[in-house]
Amino acid sequence: MLNKITLENFRSFKKKSFKFSEKTQIIGKNGSGKSNLLEAIRYSSIFKSFRVKREKYLINNENEYFNLKSSFENNDGDKKEIFVNFSDKKTVSINKNKVPVSKLIGEIPTVLFWEDDLNILLGSPSYRRKFINSAICQYSKIYLKDLVEYNRVIKQRNRQLFLISVNRLNENLLDIWDEQLVILNRKINQKRVEFFKLLQENYQRIIGLGKSDFRSLKIVPKLTLINQETLSQQRKIDIKYNHTTIGSHHDDLLINFKGKNLANFGSRGQQKTAIIFLKLAEKELLESQIKNKLVILLLDDIFSELDKDNQKLVLDTTKNGQVILSSIEEQEIEGEIIKL
Repeated sequence: MLNKITLENFRSFKKKSFKFSEKTQIIGKNGSGKSNLLEAIRYSSIFKSFRVKREKYLINNENEYFNLKSSFENNDGDKKEIFVNFSDKKTVSINKNKVPVSKLIGEIPTVLFWEDDLNILLGSPSYRRKFINSAICQYSKIYLKDLVEYNRVIKQRNRQLFLISVNRLNENLLDIWDEQLVILNRKINQKRVEFFKLLQENYQRIIGLGKSDFRSLKIVPKLTLINQETLSQQRKIDIKYNHTTIGSHHDDLLINFKGKNLANFGSRGQQKTAIIFLKLAEKELLESQIKNKLVILLLDDIFSELDKDNQKLVLDTTKNGQVILSSIEEQEIEGEIIKL
């Protein structure tokens, strides 16, 4: 459980500490810094911002660095502290020992919902792959390693494709990259298949607890399993576009509701509700895979478009575990209140 976080030169905060209980509400007007605080917590979990790509934009105006210090404890009472410094580069440490970022991803496991998560439905496939990867990477270091290696191989293969297209390289040299790509694609595909199965199971269990009419929602993965033959068949097209046109980096998913693609036929309220319950299912999934740690649920203004039945189901589902939510107004939830 996250007990305390200290922010220095992060977003709107010059230097500020916040304490958390099992249930914490962050209350304030728009622009008061509610989302900035949730962003700091999420950053301490996956070491990426969910709002900007370049970390220099997280630094408070007229400063050259930011620091984050997160104090938390596992279910067995083991207390730890993660420290992040970013200036021209990022360094992280746990209990004052510097370690690679990859070692700490998921050390403070989190699931986040914020408004832009509607892009899981409405945005490009890259949003959906980001959703998949950020979840699996928190409980599988092997998947994280394979994903990093896969992206490296894709980058190298694309470079080779360009050189072949300008007659500076023999296309037979692609064979070595194709072999690696097939192996990594198979590993990533297997982990994603498992993830979708567990996600659907947890979703159905959660939705069955209340009176919600979202029982018919189905998560439909669109995964690509490649082999040497399919890569060879696609090679001329890949050379033409200087890009690897098939593989895990083109995977996607659909969310169907009552037999139709929710992105095309659902109302905004239905879409938001579906994503919220998808996130709750993600939390349950992570808790089943990560032992001895509480998964922190971060909710950024979720109640504005939920009907009463779905509000009740969200609150009932989140009774166990740590929940940190932001809102303009206080909700009927016992626990810590942070007013900004």
